[in-house]
Amino acid sequence: MRILYRVAVSSFFVFNMGCIAFAKPKVFQEDTLAADQSIEVRRVKDGKVLYATNPDSPLMPASTLKVLTAGAVLEGLGTFRKLETKFLHTGTRTADRISGDLVIVGGGDPLFVSESLWQIARDLHNQGLRTITGNLIIDNQMIPVQKRDEALQKKGTNSAYDAPLSAFVMNFNTYAVLVAPGATLGTPAHVQLDPYPLEGVIIDNQIKTSSTKASKKIEVYRHKQGDKEKLSATGAVAIDAEAVKFYRAAEDPVQAAGAYVKAFFAHEGITIQGQIVAGAQPPSTKPLMIWKSEPISTLVRAMLAYSNNVLADVLLQRLVADKTGSSTPESGVQALHAYLQSKEPLTSRVTLHDGSGLDRGNAISAHTLTGFLTSMARDELLFADFLSLFPAAGGNGSLRNRFKGNGLKDIKANIRAKTGTLAQSPCTASLVGYLFHPKEGWLAFAILQNAKAGRKEPTLDELHQIQETGLYKIFEQESDI
Repeated sequence: MRILYRVAVSSFFVFNMGCIAFAKPKVFQEDTLAADQSIEVRRVKDGKVLYATNPDSPLMPASTLKVLTAGAVLEGLGTFRKLETKFLHTGTRTADRISGDLVIVGGGDPLFVSESLWQIARDLHNQGLRTITGNLIIDNQMIPVQKRDEALQKKGTNSAYDAPLSAFVMNFNTYAVLVAPGATLGTPAHVQLDPYPLEGVIIDNQIKTSSTKASKKIEVYRHKQGDKEKLSATGAVAIDAEAVKFYRAAEDPVQAAGAYVKAFFAHEGITIQGQIVAGAQPPSTKPLMIWKSEPISTLVRAMLAYSNNVLADVLLQRLVADKTGSSTPESGVQALHAYLQSKEPLTSRVTLHDGSGLDRGNAISAHTLTGFLTSMARDELLFADFLSLFPAAGGNGSLRNRFKGNGLKDIKANIRAKTGTLAQSPCTASLVGYLFHPKEGWLAFAILQNAKAGRKEPTLDELHQIQETGLYKIFEQESDI
């Protein structure tokens, strides 16, 4: 298996900003905020810069980088394209038995989830299949397994956002751990994998059922224990609490996906007798079933709405594999950089390490981002589809609970944007997208904020409020052009 290492693609050009058309007073606390900011607002119809501060300063974009990946994937793979996950077998098949291996060839469908696998297992059961005597072979050649951080193999993780990549992605290469209170005070809580127990995964339940006042923060940590993965759950859950699910990145996506397959098949009465094996599709396989993903537009919409890193990086590498048959971290980053250059000549330094924005080494300017958005808005055939993928302010995705302050409701219906957040200190908050202005029409905007560590470091909530009130001030103004 391969380690996903940092790959930088950079460029640098000189930029002359030109005039600013909106009123010049600072609207994003530029002089007082303990954060580096790169901000720009452009009018789409002619590309005029209407407001800017440090527009060519490259900063960490966090998940707003996904807007570039969204455009590249939508154009490169097509709005209605569906990706295929192939289920095949070796050997021979009789009425209820396959005397051979089950082979799954991953096609880069990042939204292959429990419901997908349940339907496949159910369909095969209804076709009479009951036993597979051989191994379960998982072929990830299209997108070789890549781990986000080599250190996770040793120390484990308490998060889901750093899950590894692979061509056969099952439940975003994560485990779901359900926690619910026990029947009486002092008894162990109910802690189990959802929806079924998985081969090679151990649950260490140290959570007790407590009164509401005695409840403690619940922690779920995934780490290796020999050749198995162990999920340790600690804390105390209130007896009247609702069940909660915790998602944790798998360490080995081959073993995790294979365990899911064996569990779902077993639940539908189909036994896979052999082991879970990573390998290439044998030459003598026979078709069993092909699963087709949701359309590319649906996959990209989910990527932007839920800001899922696995979705973004798998789709980017699937785009490369569509032309070359396989992909690497380098090829994905290079393809994204080339795509960005094809949209607008780069006028400031751009450094890319992934397509999701997870890597803190990514750097891009507000001017580059608004240039990209403006270019997309001028594509009459593509823009309607592209715009529809963005979350709506106050409506869905990561913008569901944003723009709730006084007066902000006036612009909620006019904003489609992607958020970006890196919560570790110093934190990063970004907002990139489109604002429909009553006088100027569509505006492309990019607000990148990288907090400076120290006693005055702003919180994420404070940065969000500055973004929202600043856009509202822009919304209220009329340009002098």
